[in-house]
Amino acid sequence: MIDRNEFAAIWEKIRPGLGGPESSLWAGEEDGDPVSQWFVNVKQIPTANKPSFWDWVKENMQGKIRCYSSDSIYNEEWWGFADQYDVPLWLLKWA
Repeated sequence: MIDRNEFAAIWEKIRPGLGGPESSLWAGEEDGDPVSQWFVNVKQIPTANKPSFWDWVKENMQGKIRCYSSDSIYNEEWWGFADQYDVPLWLLKWA
């Protein structure tokens, strides 16, 4: 698990400017949801687009979560969490 600054630094190394506060990386946060502060990198979650995944999230997570990046070539995703305490339970279930 890494914090928001570390996550931004990773993307800044991949493509300069992408980790900046105005980049498209953060575009999904404009809807008024709490801003993610904690991030994890996991293998792609095949069920992440299914209602059962999001039903579980709504029932079990205290804060909002969102997928920031999904890469089918490397089979990995970056997920962001507003509540740090949601991360361990989510990882146990989905990682």
